[in-house]
Amino acid sequence: MKHVFGISALVLAVSSAGCATTQVTGIPADVVIDKLKEQLGQVQPLDVSYKAEAGCQPSGDYRIVTVPTKAQVQLKTVLTNSITVGLGGKFGTPIVATPSVSHVSTSVKTSQMTMNFCVMPETLMGAQSPTPNGDCLWTLADPKKPYADTLWPTKKRSLNLDLQSHEQHNKVVSIAAKDQPSDPNLADMLQSAVAGLIYSSHKDSCLLPQNMDVQLAFQVTAQIDAGLKLDLIVVNFQDTQSSKRDYTHTIDVTFSLAQGSTASLY
Repeated sequence: MKHVFGISALVLAVSSAGCATTQVTGIPADVVIDKLKEQLGQVQPLDVSYKAEAGCQPSGDYRIVTVPTKAQVQLKTVLTNSITVGLGGKFGTPIVATPSVSHVSTSVKTSQMTMNFCVMPETLMGAQSPTPNGDCLWTLADPKKPYADTLWPTKKRSLNLDLQSHEQHNKVVSIAAKDQPSDPNLADMLQSAVAGLIYSSHKDSCLLPQNMDVQLAFQVTAQIDAGLKLDLIVVNFQDTQSSKRDYTHTIDVTFSLAQGSTASLY
């Protein structure tokens, strides 16, 4: 699947922060965008059938279906005049700022690129038209067919879970650095979010899920000597201090849960 996303909007808001000429390192925006599209392409529909206490479903059989619909990427960039060639040569390609231990300063003049995408399904053979609606959902030619199965016939991941124990969740948890992922992974983040829904109570007031946003805050590091090696690093709490805010980027993926999920209590 070479072409994963269609760009629906591109907003560029430029704001200057101070007037110092602080040096900052960075890499062209297109290199980062390609890396992000690669990761976004790995986020496929997830279909989880599981057992829980009877309530919202008298049989105790529940289901959560997540379908990726939208993706928004925000990159903090620095505009240049000469490092790279831009359209018409007026400005260079925006350089995505990377943290630098020796040159961390909020006086760098930054801009923000906000890109909105519609996630393309694996196939549109079962869709009524080649274009989605405003929520990035397609109308099926046969509305009786399952949405995820029709548009992602081989990419959808299905799981069947037995009744889950709640005992391990009824306590305060201390999280060490070794327990946290070193690299950002949107697919793992989605599964963690779904697990939170599964472990919740399903006995009393019932809600029908509609959608869910999963956001990842990251920083970009580049090793020029290693052939422009690009790493996306999950932002630590201490990295969100004002001295590094100009270098924090985000990616936000919206999932529809209204295409086959059952009602449960969240």
